[in-house]
Amino acid sequence: MGATSSGGSEVKTNENAPRVYFLHWDPGGFYREYATYLDGDIDKVKPEGVEFPEWAGINSIDDGWAVSPSPKMQGIKVETEHLPTKICWPERKLKFPDMLDDRTFIVSDKIKDIIEKIDPVEHQFVPVDVYRKDDSFYAKYYWLYPLARIDSVNEEKTTFEKDRTSWVFEGNKEKDKVLVFSKNKIGKHHIWMDKHIYHSQPFVSEKLKNELESAKVTGMGFTPHALAD
Repeated sequence: MGATSSGGSEVKTNENAPRVYFLHWDPGGFYREYATYLDGDIDKVKPEGVEFPEWAGINSIDDGWAVSPSPKMQGIKVETEHLPTKICWPERKLKFPDMLDDRTFIVSDKIKDIIEKIDPVEHQFVPVDVYRKDDSFYAKYYWLYPLARIDSVNEEKTTFEKDRTSWVFEGNKEKDKVLVFSKNKIGKHHIWMDKHIYHSQPFVSEKLKNELESAKVTGMGFTPHALAD
């Protein structure tokens, strides 16, 4: 089974211990909704500049898990030709969350501005107009594609096993094992995809998490993981 981010590795140290966080959608008081695409063809969206042989359907671009021809976050740019520029979000509340989740994350100006302010990487933010169910325009959001695809795990302190390309998690029977990240490998990154953890959602630094929470963004959840040198 490919590695995912949950893997029993939630931090069990004191609140002041350094951490990184798995970023996920958190509905809070919102319902779980999915977008209606008003143009484009989301199923044709794929990574930019990557060829996918018909016999395989995936491509190994580095020593990490192979990328696939899909619109999910994989740490590399996507082609935007078929990416929808207009979507309808069926939320009934007056105010939508700052982050929506539909095949990938869709974020507000507030989130985009915070990421661009503190992260040195020029991530891919593709504009998308969000409409209400009554066809009225709500706001401009952005398809988010983090473009840092790195090896960020501290292999000496992580107690999971690793196969050729990925850390291997096998559910509850490994709940006492830990996944520990490396401060030295992460460097100046504040949002990234780990190329050895097979999952289509990113990790974020404590600094970025704190900035987002201070700005009172909605729709985001953070699962903590240990951080060492």
